[in-house]
Amino acid sequence: MTEKREYNVLVNSKAERAADDFEHISLSSRGTVFDDGETVMLKYTEQTDDGDTDNEVSFSKKRRGEVSVSRRGKISSFMTFESGKRCAWKYSIGEFAMDLCTNTVELENTLGLDGGRLSIYYIMESRGIEIQKVRLTVSLE
Repeated sequence: MTEKREYNVLVNSKAERAADDFEHISLSSRGTVFDDGETVMLKYTEQTDDGDTDNEVSFSKKRRGEVSVSRRGKISSFMTFESGKRCAWKYSIGEFAMDLCTNTVELENTLGLDGGRLSIYYIMESRGIEIQKVRLTVSLE
């Protein structure tokens, strides 16, 4: 039986492209955490001027250190994060798509039915070249 609970979802992302070039994004949304006993999934919608993007964060309770994040909308992507590993993924904006890679440096995950937080520090690469370093935090309140 799947249990679920609703939360306020706070997302903070800080991307460093160069020593003096930062992009900081903060958003708040309403989301739902689902737990079927084996898998935990958080679903929330990101509202932007360009339209809504549906987000899903999921992981196996046995493997909390391997997290999948998918985004569907004008911006679409599917990324997997696991500390110390590189994972390839595709980033799409409308008709424009790029093949990218994430190199996960740190990952902490306490998300669940009782709230929690996901913190990921990763390096985004394109064809082996570092594009930016990102600190992403998703908190449930």
